[in-house]
Amino acid sequence: EVPKSEFTVYENAEYGVKIDYPTGWKIEQAPGEPIIAFFADFKDDKDEFRENVNISFEDLPTVMNVAEYWEAAKASLEQTMPEFKLIEVVDAKLSGYDAKQIFYTAKFEGVELKITQIFAVRETRAYIVSAGSVLNEFDGLKATAEKVFASFEIR
Repeated sequence: EVPKSEFTVYENAEYGVKIDYPTGWKIEQAPGEPIIAFFADFKDDKDEFRENVNISFEDLPTVMNVAEYWEAAKASLEQTMPEFKLIEVVDAKLSGYDAKQIFYTAKFEGVELKITQIFAVRETRAYIVSAGSVLNEFDGLKATAEKVFASFEIR
């Protein structure tokens, strides 16, 4: 867990969002992609996957509520994430909007991961904030992820 004082504020005017992320984590954004990722350093040379938090945005074809979005997102995860296993879905809030928070496991390049996502919909845009790590390190990431999620603001 990262102490609250060890966070840095990130703002993106293009997408109208603000979030706190752990100081020292690297920011990566592919040009033209609606994804902003924050990565921890590798712990050592045996580390197979960097803990990360990312924000993504999805422009929707029509106005949806969070329950409708979840049904579409679940189908997409089942199709695109190898060995996707849903653990839990809970009602939540993200920047004051009704949201869903999900916990699941999946494989990425042969590495078993545990991921949590929280997402909300405002009219025709979905806001998704995710955090993931290798399965056996997730408990250490969870408290940091909750602080990051709580800091997220849709402007």
